Amino acid sequence: MEFGLFSLFDFFPDRQNEVQYYRDTLDIAIAAEQLGFDSVWFGEEHFYAFGICPSPQLFLTALARETSRIRLGTSISLLPFDNPLRKAEDFAMLDILSDGRLNFGVGRGIIQKHFEGFGVKMRESRRATRRRWRSSCGPGPRTRSNTRASSGRSRPCR
Repeated sequence: MEFGLFSLFDFFPDRQNEVQYYRDTLDIAIAAEQLGFDSVWFGEEHFYAFGICPSPQLFLTALARETSRIRLGTSISLLPFDNPLRKAEDFAMLDILSDGRLNFGVGRGIIQKHFEGFGVKMRESRRATRRRWRSSCGPGPRTRSNTRASSGRSRPCR
């Protein structure tokens, strides 16, 4: 059996400030590794105090520097609000910096406040994400594996 720690960065501004909250959450995640937990999972949240983690990849990168064994997970990283290729690159870099400890969970999300804040219509978000993914591939020669070469590296394109 494996044990993990999960947080949506539930924040209560009347009881704490953002700086101390991020520090406390980082300390808790570091302690989780020391206590033998197998994984930590952090969700992405925007525009309200229910959660104050707009970039799990930044937080998990800071945590990767302070830990060596615990798996680092997203639950979830929201695709409709960023360029999906850019997000994939960010998490690929995190996976490299953490020596392959990333568990990368993605999704569209269901919280209307997120969609309103970014000016994205929920009913169109799946189609828009696919469109941005395809347009992110840009020009470049196709390889035999149906990818486009970019800066000496290949990236998926469909």
